Amino acid sequence: MRKSMFIPAAMLAMAASSFALAHEGPGPGSDGPGGWHGRPHHGAPFVRELHHLNLSDSQKADIRKLVKASFVQMKPQMQAARQQREAFAALAPDSPAYSAAAQALAQTEANAASARVLQLTTLKQQIYQKLTTAQKQQLASMQAANQSLRQARMAKWQAEHPQGDEHHHDD
Repeated sequence: MRKSMFIPAAMLAMAASSFALAHEGPGPGSDGPGGWHGRPHHGAPFVRELHHLNLSDSQKADIRKLVKASFVQMKPQMQAARQQREAFAALAPDSPAYSAAAQALAQTEANAASARVLQLTTLKQQIYQKLTTAQKQQLASMQAANQSLRQARMAKWQAEHPQGDEHHHDD
């Protein structure tokens, strides 16, 4: 049940991080402009990287509008999925409707996940169109550097946790 809550939370995190682009000045505990209620960002890497692009006020306003429109468009579907999860959680496992409700919830969650991926892809494309050529190049460089860091961390982790480790169990 917790996994199904992560995806809507991730969508909200991206929306919140994107909305924060228009935040004026650094907030307490923030490492720069755009802190959501004064907190550093923990949203999608693309959104965090936007904060390093020296966006104009106009770009920030445009991006805020795009994110808000995207969130408004997805809100009814997110609410419907949440209501279905709550209804399913209220059923007892020995209820005659339990299996059918589980199947319906699985389909709803799959459809919602697909819609979120497509919606976030569209949002990213729309935001990308608002960037200048120089900002796009800077973003690509940051993303490549971040990918290298992720790969280095993964290689280090894999070296520290070999597959033959006695703590690794494949059942």
